[in-house]
Amino acid sequence: MDFASCLADDRGVLMEGALGERLKREHQLAFDEHVALAGLVYEAGGRSALVGLWSEYADIAPCNSTDLVRRRFWGIQANASRLSPEELDGASSLESSDAALLADDMVRLRDDMGLRVFGGCCGTDGSHLEEIARRLTRRR
Repeated sequence: MDFASCLADDRGVLMEGALGERLKREHQLAFDEHVALAGLVYEAGGRSALVGLWSEYADIAPCNSTDLVRRRFWGIQANASRLSPEELDGASSLESSDAALLADDMVRLRDDMGLRVFGGCCGTDGSHLEEIARRLTRRR
């Protein structure tokens, strides 16, 4: 099934979760101060880590596609923590909220704003993605 068909089906689309955090913490990779994650494609270790993580996420997702999104804002990649980005940048440990709380917020965004593409950022792990996916596949 292609990306457009997944969106038209109105079940929601699961995005990656906490890619940057996982690259830093699991692979001990440093980001370029000017281009952040983009610099990793020029390093063998960075490329390998990116391929591994994206392959993992592709295996989890029921709908994979190479089509491009035609509108500007169809989804969100939300932080699993309720802390501000400034608070998170200086945190000595990974901050995260309960998976159910994040999933509640994602479902509310789907219902209130019509968003259909969902993923996680800092602090997101498999439990968050599983809870989001479980709730998004429920019919309204």
